[in-house]
Amino acid sequence: MRKLLLLSWSCLATILLFAQQSRTITGKVTNKQTGVALPAVTVSVRGGIAATQTRDDGSFVLVVPSNAKTLICSSVGYARQEVAIGKDNSIDIGLEQGEGEVLEQVV
Repeated sequence: MRKLLLLSWSCLATILLFAQQSRTITGKVTNKQTGVALPAVTVSVRGGIAATQTRDDGSFVLVVPSNAKTLICSSVGYARQEVAIGKDNSIDIGLEQGEGEVLEQVV
């Protein structure tokens, strides 16, 4: 009985340890000038592999390592932006239209 109890506590401690090694960041990406939601913006962690794209309403959900410090947002036609994560789990980001970022159309 004692071994079973010890095994149960060990499993619970392991689960809690791994659960604390990541956190979920949510937010919305908009055009900074107009406030319009931006779909298909890539939101990623600097120096990591976690990444996602915004939905049609500009919202995103991203699971990041607990030691992540910066998000990178990029989209065609907009200047790339780095945003500090801090302690907040919700981050709203406004992207500015970028000069020279627009793809030219070849006819």
